[in-house]
Amino acid sequence: MPSSKTEEFAVSRTLNHDIVEVTNGKLRGERRRRIVRFRGIPYGASVSGEARFRPAAPAPSWAGVRDALELGPACPQDRNATMGLFALPEIQALVGPAITIRQPMDENCLALNVWTPGFATNARKKPVMVWLHGGGFFAGSSGSAPYDGERLADIGDVVVVSLNHRLNVFGFLHLAEIAGEEYQSSGNVGLLDIILALKWVRTNISQFGGDPHNVTLFGESGGAGKVSALGSMPAARGLFHKAIVQSGSNISAMSVDGATKLAEKVIAGAGLRPSDWRRLLELPSRQLVAAVVSDPALVKMGPVADGVTILQTDLLRGPPAAGVVPMIIGTTHDEARLLFAGDQAAFNADAEGLRTRVASLTAKSPAEADLLINAYRAAHPGLSPADTFFLIATDIAMRNRAVRQAEHRVAAGAKVYMYRFDWRSPLFGGKYGAVHGIDIPFVFDQADSLGAVGPNPARYALADAVSRAWARFSWTGDPNHPGLPTWPRYDPEERWTMLFDEKSRAVQAAPIVEPLSKGKPA
Repeated sequence: MPSSKTEEFAVSRTLNHDIVEVTNGKLRGERRRRIVRFRGIPYGASVSGEARFRPAAPAPSWAGVRDALELGPACPQDRNATMGLFALPEIQALVGPAITIRQPMDENCLALNVWTPGFATNARKKPVMVWLHGGGFFAGSSGSAPYDGERLADIGDVVVVSLNHRLNVFGFLHLAEIAGEEYQSSGNVGLLDIILALKWVRTNISQFGGDPHNVTLFGESGGAGKVSALGSMPAARGLFHKAIVQSGSNISAMSVDGATKLAEKVIAGAGLRPSDWRRLLELPSRQLVAAVVSDPALVKMGPVADGVTILQTDLLRGPPAAGVVPMIIGTTHDEARLLFAGDQAAFNADAEGLRTRVASLTAKSPAEADLLINAYRAAHPGLSPADTFFLIATDIAMRNRAVRQAEHRVAAGAKVYMYRFDWRSPLFGGKYGAVHGIDIPFVFDQADSLGAVGPNPARYALADAVSRAWARFSWTGDPNHPGLPTWPRYDPEERWTMLFDEKSRAVQAAPIVEPLSKGKPA
């Protein structure tokens, strides 16, 4: 922690730039109205060559003043090859800005961005909100347009941080069984990068006016999955104090056996034998990306229960390894409509199409699929076969896991607030509904940054309410504020859930529909 004297002289100003001194050296940021932003700050050293697939070291120091005016590089990836549905014109119109990489790609991508409302040393330190980008564990970037933290920092009076880290083969290739103990944690170095960034925040964020003892970790989709996984990592304990999981409650990690099989596929995709694994350290990054996209199964790469960094495959077994912290957890109403956009026939499915798709989705027999369908029809009468399918698929993919995570955290003693985002996109006749990712521009108070939101003027009031709730939560651990109806805490009996829409309201949500489970439904 810097001394007060160090803080006093840590910030200087030249024209529209502010200079801050951190442990590595001095940084020049850009003042934009009431917010100063710093972009592309290195937090980790090189991770190429012999350092590939290993935990990163902290970034080295530099001499002089380093410009922090441009985004750092994104991790190498091929989104179209791994997530072909995002190349569809409709999906581009809906959520294109959230998936567009706006900077170069480079394996050495360990950089972060900071937006701060001010540096006054005599003022109360502000909460820090650290955003983890979406894109699963294999794609994405902190530089996508809807992730800009300026408005959230301003409206919430918080310090916002976002970061890039290793993804896909660079961040989640488990080599321990192939390459030996030196690579024990190679399957989770993407998460260890985030932990390194959080350590940088703990050491340096006070220089930006932030409170290192009040850090909220938040993310959507893959970012939410990372938040969930970090909650199960002993090394993350004490590095964040609140968490927000948006549409991505990750409740399991890959087994060592499963992760090793994926690593063997990568090695084969690179044209190598397992005994030649060291050549992976020499291959150009583009060749490694090509090896990953050679097999669709490799999209499944993600956190590994290696017994060291993540202790078990079931992340909901036992108390959270990173500690019990207040949480906001939720989903959108219609997650699966985007996830199944490549199956356009599903939007007009008849009863038989519903049965076939549910049987395929659940890996159950048609008779068991009928049990599930009938249970949903009883719980939600009047839905068309297509709407019934998307509801079932959304629950399986997102909501059920969110509820299980919430109930696990409540049982561990955490304060939890549940939500469902019901703002429906009007695009394409409204067929995508409250699409996956539609909550992001509301959280960042950037309602016009995503086409899916649409032109309804009420979007601005909802963005104001949601962004203030997220910021208020970062201040106090409670998202309630005067611009929202009362939002009660979640518990497994009453299931209070905030429905965010043009007229938001809290309801006692229905339990999970699980007729195929032998146990008592959650």
